[in-house]
Amino acid sequence: LKDGYMKLTFGHSFRMKLGQFKRPFDLFELTSSTKGLVIERAMEIRGVNGLKSYSSLCDELKYSGRDIGLGGFYRNRSKSLSASLMISNGIGSNRVPSDDPESRSDLQYTGRLELEPMKRHDLTVAASASYHPYLFTRTTSRSVTSIDSEKRKSNAPVSTIESVVSEKYSLALGFDVELGSYESGI
Repeated sequence: LKDGYMKLTFGHSFRMKLGQFKRPFDLFELTSSTKGLVIERAMEIRGVNGLKSYSSLCDELKYSGRDIGLGGFYRNRSKSLSASLMISNGIGSNRVPSDDPESRSDLQYTGRLELEPMKRHDLTVAASASYHPYLFTRTTSRSVTSIDSEKRKSNAPVSTIESVVSEKYSLALGFDVELGSYESGI
């Protein structure tokens, strides 16, 4: 299942979504794949290993792509300004948070602000931000001397590895300018 949500509309300017849908961050991810050319859907970027499209870096880092959450969307009457905010579980599509403390993650906050100063020329300027949780594992190793309790002698040093899992946040900022549309323009 890619998208599954309930949409509530409050007048002409404001609506809310609840369910699984795209995070409002990356322009390439937000644009439907049916609008782009077939060659642009899964192309590899020359000189960059492992990325299959322009949005795959943001998608792999879980800044864009689909997630389960609640979103609010505003667009003014002239349609020259729009804002989107999503609060999601931060772990990606088709996944429910676990009760396991080592896999638990906090909420992700994603927002996007778009301005269309010259609607007639299809010019859109946008800024995005995402505040995303991730689990950080710090491992330390130390050497300890074990004592055999029966013989009361010291054995050789033994190395122990200790792992501590903690949650950290990362902030990603995005900025894009789009001139034209998929039907016309650059």
